[in-house]
Amino acid sequence: MKLSFINNNFEETKEGLSWDGEVDGILTSITVKLPLQESVYEAWQHPVGHCHGHVWWTMPAPSPSPTPTPPGFEAIFAITSTLAVAFLVLRKKK
Repeated sequence: MKLSFINNNFEETKEGLSWDGEVDGILTSITVKLPLQESVYEAWQHPVGHCHGHVWWTMPAPSPSPTPTPPGFEAIFAITSTLAVAFLVLRKKK
């Protein structure tokens, strides 16, 4: 088929590339959907762009996952606090 993103005048948008035309006498429509960007996928541009048969884009950095609380931490904290209060109450009674 020998289509080129540049030489065959693909339409450039923020969502990808598209082309309408004839291939061997058959009306054809090609849409290349890509990750939505803040700028248009223009030929030879950076950080978002394309060349004859390749497309590149930027991806957001992954957000760090929160540090999980060790299982049972709340229970251990509650028991320790209760024992500390009981110790102080019993100590004052003596």
